[in-house]
Amino acid sequence: MRRFLLPFGLAAALLFGCDDDPALQRPDVSDLVDLADGTSPPDELGPDEVAAPDATDSAEVHDDADLVDLGDGPNGDTDLIAVDVPDPDLDLHDLPPEIAEDIVPEDILDQADSWPSDVTESDQASDSDAAFDARLEGIYANLELLRDSQLEAGLRTFVGSHVPLTYDEARDEIYGVDGGLGIDLLDGTLTCAYTGRTLRSNGTSTNPSGTCTLLDGSQTGCGFNTEHSWPSSLLKPSHDPIGRGDIHHLFPTWSVANNQRGSYLFGLPTCTPPNCSWQEGGSYLGRNANNALVFHVRMGTRGDIARAQFYMAVRYGMDIPPAVETLLRQWHLDDPVDAIEAARNDAIELVQNNRNPFVDRPDFVDLITDF
Repeated sequence: MRRFLLPFGLAAALLFGCDDDPALQRPDVSDLVDLADGTSPPDELGPDEVAAPDATDSAEVHDDADLVDLGDGPNGDTDLIAVDVPDPDLDLHDLPPEIAEDIVPEDILDQADSWPSDVTESDQASDSDAAFDARLEGIYANLELLRDSQLEAGLRTFVGSHVPLTYDEARDEIYGVDGGLGIDLLDGTLTCAYTGRTLRSNGTSTNPSGTCTLLDGSQTGCGFNTEHSWPSSLLKPSHDPIGRGDIHHLFPTWSVANNQRGSYLFGLPTCTPPNCSWQEGGSYLGRNANNALVFHVRMGTRGDIARAQFYMAVRYGMDIPPAVETLLRQWHLDDPVDAIEAARNDAIELVQNNRNPFVDRPDFVDLITDF
């Protein structure tokens, strides 16, 4: 909730009404406590006096009225208090005439515009973040003592009632076309999850093409499409098409990288780029120790891919092969959740009405021994 600095008389009027009784125009100061040393103001204060804080003291709090004495105003004679208000868009100049004219002189309103406020945008963002963190804590509160299959079952209940999307609807949301949100558009730019290529999108196609910028800064023509990080062919029939349109495991990719990955499992090839079957931007395709073709994801998005796989395993009750799971757990540690991944999770919730819990709570990965 945003906080606004109001002249003391105005705040008292707002909190206690506009009665002419002087007792209602000033709060009782008997509960004022100096937070710096815990002492109360002198008892001999008169009924119309308010304890003036020492310049070196912390703010004073009136417990009953939730008032904070911030000290003198810029003229040295105007006590200010911070008041919680239900309307974040409150403007002192928009107060009703009966209050503005009788209680707040015009010169005070003019001063209010120039008074410094100790509430910054970063403070407001911190308050918002704290509220959001508290919401997430509440969401997962009943899962804190669960482990393994019980935790999986609890998470499946949590994520399982999402709004289903068709694959086409999901792509619209990813690319921001036909009214879609543009979940993976960052400043109008798409980034290939596998190669790091970037493409400026004009928001007209779910399969955009144009000029890509490579990691070295050079440019070349290319086209993007949408990757199922959990291959569609490996979805259970009962979960297709719902799983095909689940954005939590869909990512924009350069079409060539998407084709190279195909339906190959994630793994660790024995080759070293540039001596693999295919490679770009840190991702590569090659044969593992068992001579099977596997796909290795670059640093920077491998954690995103891993957490998407854990989500899919829980959401749709599917198993991850042990060797793949071991690698995904390492990717999860190599590439922790960052601000972009967290924001993507928030955006997907707006569309699907569910979240990837392993983005919110990475520690849940260690509480499940077998996906």
